[in-house]
Amino acid sequence: MNCMNFLFYPKQKINIDDTNSINSSTNSINSTTNSTTNSTTNSTTNSTTNSTTNIIKIKDTIPFSIKITEGYVVSISNKYSILIASKLPFVDSPLYRFIINFNGITTPDNYNIFNQKNIGELLKTELTNILLHEVVILKNIKNDNNILYADVYKKDLNINEWLIEKRFAVPESYIRPRNWLSYKISGTVE
Repeated sequence: MNCMNFLFYPKQKINIDDTNSINSSTNSINSTTNSTTNSTTNSTTNSTTNSTTNIIKIKDTIPFSIKITEGYVVSISNKYSILIASKLPFVDSPLYRFIINFNGITTPDNYNIFNQKNIGELLKTELTNILLHEVVILKNIKNDNNILYADVYKKDLNINEWLIEKRFAVPESYIRPRNWLSYKISGTVE
């Protein structure tokens, strides 16, 4: 099993396994700490007792804030997001990948209802032609439950606004077109 060790509490190490379960990892620490501290004591009892004091709650955490402003587009993930490569703003940062969703817009789903799939495929092709292997600038980055949203720019072109202008998207606050093909052709929402 691939495990990663990192400092979690001062002078305590925790193993995070492939399940990324903080509670089970906390229990692992407690049983390991208790069994090494006092090997004559029943570690199961100590683990149960101590695990309730070391449970991490959401209120004990803060959302992660991404400090990136641009990235190189390596893939068009789907009709509403791109995959970029970028470094974080510190010396010797590795090259990370981030999925960025377009902020404030709604695009066709993958479903084949009223030609949504065809418009979605056309949208993906257009985004590929414009953005793939290009550097984009990210503005107004938002982290909503670990999903990143941003206004995406290629030089001075706001891609979010361009998608609305070309009728590949509508603002989030608008009524979503039931027939994206009709909307793309005429601009009317049915």
